[in-house]
Amino acid sequence: MLKKLWAYLSAAAVSVALLGSLPASAAYVEANTYTRSLSVSDVSVVQDYLTAKSSTVNPMADLNQDGCIDAVDLALHKQILLGNLELLEPPAEMRDLTANQLLGEITIGWNLGNTLDAITTSWLPNPTPAQSETAWGCPITTKEMIDKVKEGGFNTVRVPVSWIDHTGSAPDYQIQEEWMNRVQEVVNYVIDNDMYCILNIHHENDWLIPTYAQKDSVNARLEALWTQIANRFGDYDEHLIFEGMNEPRLVGDPNEWNGGTAEARQVINSYNQTFVNTVRATGGNNAIRCLMVPTYAAACSSTTVNDFVLPTDTVPNKLIVSIHSYSPYNFALNKDGTSSFTQSDIGQLQWTIQEIYNSFVAKGTPVIIGEFGAMNKNNINDRVLWGENYIRIAKSYGIPCVWWDNNAFNTTGENFGLLNRDNVSWEYPELLQALMKGLQG
Repeated sequence: MLKKLWAYLSAAAVSVALLGSLPASAAYVEANTYTRSLSVSDVSVVQDYLTAKSSTVNPMADLNQDGCIDAVDLALHKQILLGNLELLEPPAEMRDLTANQLLGEITIGWNLGNTLDAITTSWLPNPTPAQSETAWGCPITTKEMIDKVKEGGFNTVRVPVSWIDHTGSAPDYQIQEEWMNRVQEVVNYVIDNDMYCILNIHHENDWLIPTYAQKDSVNARLEALWTQIANRFGDYDEHLIFEGMNEPRLVGDPNEWNGGTAEARQVINSYNQTFVNTVRATGGNNAIRCLMVPTYAAACSSTTVNDFVLPTDTVPNKLIVSIHSYSPYNFALNKDGTSSFTQSDIGQLQWTIQEIYNSFVAKGTPVIIGEFGAMNKNNINDRVLWGENYIRIAKSYGIPCVWWDNNAFNTTGENFGLLNRDNVSWEYPELLQALMKGLQG
């Protein structure tokens, strides 16, 4: 297996920069140029230096940066020539944007739903990455799909991920390398398209329980997971946003979707704080990365909003509140509700989004509506009217929205499909056009 040389190059660049001869970026280029252009004669120079046949050598030859050029460095040179060391690109340069500045660049997003977030715990233990990804009926994600999403007008993709089927036991909760690699591959489809990517932990409700009794163990597990995720993606620039949790709530409680309990809301505040602390502790680009934190169940009711506490942070203006709003409920989410979208529904939409604005944005805390949508009830004309109005109103309040797409179209469940991933085509192009028209105001 190829070993990676970035640690050596990074150390060399920092060393040169500290000496004051070059800025860090230029120092990296020098270090990288040195290693990428190695020849047999360069290795001979190092060997002559070590055998006292020569008294001079390029200081960049100290590849492991231990302060001396020795046999280890000679071995590294030889491995590079033999192709046994992989040269990595440096971390992407990170623009130090505030959350508000970042949201000024995000227009509209799309969720890769029911895919990497599918779980098989109850019926298929130890699934392969492919088994997990397709467990809920969606096909394997391809770059072509993400290309199509960008072509449709979206500039952000939320990548929900469930980690529970691919982690080891306490206390390390080690994430399987194969799963981490697959998640990174999909994230790269988004980033390589010059789009924004929101990466989270999603269906973890079996253990992510917001009670005082579970608080310590959950915080420990959150720290273990986010340390690994943040370290793996630490070199990505501001186009990658981490979202700490998805809809944390008391599953099965009579008030599961109605604000839960005061205890649950308070404990979720502590989980958000653990997430922020953990990501920041990994340093590098993560020290200034914008992060998303949810209210209880990502809900926007007065109960959840009033008890929500924005985490403290080591850097100002980097946090975004994550809200989900399938509104109006009877039209958008209630299968037994109405299929008609009326003028009074436009008023309800206006009221809902204005309440989100007043609760957070007006007070200086930006919001992303990380999930929204209206399920198919064979009512495309009403959904077109709804979609244009939803985005128009949200945009007027500076709140970007991310469509929940579960690739379901005519099932007995929740049909939020927009992109048909089986044939990579838009199932409802008129609805897509309405969303994009809403962006125009």
